Amino acid sequence: MAKDIKVLVADDQPEIRSLICLILETFFNVKPLQAVDGQNGLDILSMQPDIDLIITDLDMPGVNGLEMVRAIHAQEAFANTPIIMVTSEGQDLQQAALDAGVSEYFDKPVNPDLLTPSIRKYLDSAQANLPH
Repeated sequence: MAKDIKVLVADDQPEIRSLICLILETFFNVKPLQAVDGQNGLDILSMQPDIDLIITDLDMPGVNGLEMVRAIHAQEAFANTPIIMVTSEGQDLQQAALDAGVSEYFDKPVNPDLLTPSIRKYLDSAQANLPH
């Protein structure tokens, strides 16, 4: 994966954030930006408008994942940015997440065998859209 690809990982649990970052670094050679909650994620996006993929938790303190997704998709620059939600909330909030603009929804604990192909799909698409 090219160095031009940018991914934001937002999760308040350091061990989950670390696991997702390890997947990105190991399989895709991408060093992601990390946010500890939704507001931190929005702050990072305001300074890094060229994010190709966002992976976020749903249940975070302050600005939660759904609020973050809605705020992201309300901005023209991020209207088409894919968002993967990884959460321990189960399937109860899946439809609300999809309605808010989440591209894919995965339950915790994180299963790299399921998450990795999804990440690959979005990063391959982002790579194809980079100027050559």
